[in-house]
Amino acid sequence: MKKIAYIELDTHAELVENIITLSHELKKVDIHFFVSEKIANLLSLNVNDKISIANNKNILTLLQKHHFDAVIIGTAHRYFNVFLEISNCFPTSILVHNANFVQMSKRQLFSKIWENDIFFRLKLLLKEGLLIMPLLYRNASSLLVLDENISTSMGKFQNKTKTISVFFNRFCNDKPNKMQVVIPGAVSQYRRDYHHIFAKLKTMQSSMNFVFLGKASGSELKLLNELQNTLSPTVAIKYFDHKVSKEKFQTEMKEASVLWCPLQKEIKFFGQTEIYGLTKISGNIGDAINYGKIAILPTTYPCDYPFVLNENLDIEQQLTSYHNTTFDFENNYSIEKIAQQLEELLCEI
Repeated sequence: MKKIAYIELDTHAELVENIITLSHELKKVDIHFFVSEKIANLLSLNVNDKISIANNKNILTLLQKHHFDAVIIGTAHRYFNVFLEISNCFPTSILVHNANFVQMSKRQLFSKIWENDIFFRLKLLLKEGLLIMPLLYRNASSLLVLDENISTSMGKFQNKTKTISVFFNRFCNDKPNKMQVVIPGAVSQYRRDYHHIFAKLKTMQSSMNFVFLGKASGSELKLLNELQNTLSPTVAIKYFDHKVSKEKFQTEMKEASVLWCPLQKEIKFFGQTEIYGLTKISGNIGDAINYGKIAILPTTYPCDYPFVLNENLDIEQQLTSYHNTTFDFENNYSIEKIAQQLEELLCEI
């Protein structure tokens, strides 16, 4: 049986949770998870023979106590010096969340230090080996992307890029009685165009409920408060001025008729432009698969998934006719099927 260490010291707790669940289905691969205390608390994980609490100071020592055939780093956006040491000791694969970021040169990285988050970026430079990041990704035995589309944007790394399957269907429910449109994610203009949503809502007349499923604050919260008084009586909105609990998120998502995800075309990561659908995947794709929901995304997002629709000019008509579009999530994204795909990949790396 192949023994693999999976490391997540930074973020992307939802991926850890998915892979832990999938690991129970694997027959040829044994995965040991090394996670930060923050990740363990977020997921309510208990230390056992498959899960260890780790940090950047002790992770290499912990790994060396075991015989691992390969190591997977779930997020390598910091601790570059530590991860480079690990890649020198074990065949190492790294999940890529931002394809343009991982292809930045030393010169580009250094120039971005002074643009934003200067104190944090100086810490990355002085203590965590920021400028050896290009070497880390060159040294990796393979780079893993969550969407096959992203592999075409991997440039010089394309020949060692593989697609990893981690999204599976957990909740495949009957369609709700009421028409409920859920917009998942923090209510911030940074990732989604909420100004576009607000403008469209003001014109709608159909009987629909809209749930902004993420914390709203600042100008977006103010606009939501004002929006309530301008809507048709047939249109209702729900939003939150606090962090949405995991339980509440699940409840609202399971009751959704359709997901509306008006993503921005581009965002910045470490000062580098990333393009949704081309250099990074949207978490809303995982949401749609997880909860078995049709998702409507902008025309700028490559529509390579049969359960993803590009937004029409008449979004109101598109939302109300969602029932004309169906997809068998339970079959196409069953835990058994995705686990098999994952196992095939893990046996290769």
